[in-house]
Amino acid sequence: MGKLVKACVYILLSVTWFGGIIVAKNVTITKFVGIIVFVIWLFYKFGEYAITNKKMEISRRNRKLFFLISFFLLLGLASFLVADNLFLSLKELRKLIMLFGMLIIFYDQFSAERDFKNAYKIFTYSGIVLGVFAIIQYLMGIFFPSVFNYSVVAIENELRVTGLFQDPNYAALNMVVVIPLAYYLFKNSNKNIEKIFIGLGVLVTIWAILVTYSRASIISLVIVIILVLLHEQYKLRKIIIGGIILVTLSIFLPLERIFERIATIKDFFVISNYLYFIKSVDSSIFTRYYLLQSGWNMFINNFFTGIGLGNFRVESPNYSTLISSHLVAHNTYISIAAELGVFGIFIFIGMIFLSLRNLHFAQKEFEDENLKNIVQGCKIGLYAFLINALFLTAQYERIFWVLLAFSMISYSISLRKPVLHFK
Repeated sequence: MGKLVKACVYILLSVTWFGGIIVAKNVTITKFVGIIVFVIWLFYKFGEYAITNKKMEISRRNRKLFFLISFFLLLGLASFLVADNLFLSLKELRKLIMLFGMLIIFYDQFSAERDFKNAYKIFTYSGIVLGVFAIIQYLMGIFFPSVFNYSVVAIENELRVTGLFQDPNYAALNMVVVIPLAYYLFKNSNKNIEKIFIGLGVLVTIWAILVTYSRASIISLVIVIILVLLHEQYKLRKIIIGGIILVTLSIFLPLERIFERIATIKDFFVISNYLYFIKSVDSSIFTRYYLLQSGWNMFINNFFTGIGLGNFRVESPNYSTLISSHLVAHNTYISIAAELGVFGIFIFIGMIFLSLRNLHFAQKEFEDENLKNIVQGCKIGLYAFLINALFLTAQYERIFWVLLAFSMISYSISLRKPVLHFK
């Protein structure tokens, strides 16, 4: 029974990247699989406890992280008292509860070293598949059936690929995280076939990120590559080889349009009034600028209580004279601060801090180079997410919660190793 449960949890882990595939009306494959796996896991844990009286082991620092996440959920529930739209609050709270449940399942099932290594490998392989689907979409110029389509034309009628997501920006966010995960899996591999598959997967995923035209993810991709180079301390020869590969890849890219897209970022820093918007090439820069302004006003005016979980979308026009549509914040930190107030953003930052601390501690204590590389992949992957979170409302993205779970697991495993300094 235990092996069946673990196999089901591996499936849940692998579909993390496929958030746009629907299996029934308004039911995504991740939600469908998640509910089934949660029920199976719950029955299994009840049976295990009844027979062996075995409980889940949680270290002191991980208990702190569990406490922060639980408090974050309770704060979301308490925000119902100030929310104007309770339906949206309930919808977002349900997401948080499901994500927390997923995190607990992963922590329980992947807490052994072997299971953690397998989980990392399966998670990375399935992430590479996302990039492959995105490139197929780009080359064929079609959207996949049974996916929430987000039909966006970018520059000069160029298709923005979405892969298996409903929005090209969120597809790119997830694919950027794949890059460091895949690189360090490549480094761990001692099989040539596997190295070829992963290496090609990294190149295809980079290609896919670029043709989403997501400015945030292109910036994140550059930072990820720099972080990997700094960590690996590559010699000039290897950098030149990598550069030749990327230049070869660029033959297949619409570079002029990509650079035009990136160049619009400068508009963000010079917007001062509505007249600039009239002349601006990219209206999304204008919109995001005033959404941030609206979100900041929400936070300042509702400093302690926030406006209520999930209510940013409905409240945004009320806090800016130039925002007429009901839009999300396009910034995770502003979104949380506006909706849950100062306590909400403080707890969220605390969750991130403890996760990074877990990864740092584990990497320092591990003697196994493969485990060190896995932790480094998770760490840079989390950095990539946090950078993207400056430009997207992404606190409900499953990739973030998987990385939180991996940070807790790596810390727990590191405590079982012989260490010089126990903390």
